[in-house]
Amino acid sequence: RGVDALIINKIDLLPYIRFNMDYFRQGVEMLNPGLVTFPVSCVTDEGIEKWVEWIKGRIETKSDQSISE
Repeated sequence: RGVDALIINKIDLLPYIRFNMDYFRQGVEMLNPGLVTFPVSCVTDEGIEKWVEWIKGRIETKSDQSISE
C-alpha cells in the first residue's frame, strides 16, 4: 500500500542547499500517483496550515464513513 501524503520539512533551508523541489515531487508522484505533498517549515510555519486542514478533512471523511457503516 502506498502513502497518502508526504511531508517535506525544513523548506526554510532551501535557499542554502541544492535541492530541486519540483524534480523531487515529480519523481515521488510517479512512484505513488495521487500522493499529496506538503512542503512545510516548523521555523516559519509555512505550509503547516494546509497540512492541518488536510488532516482535518481526512478525519471528517473517516468519521462520515464510520457513521454510514
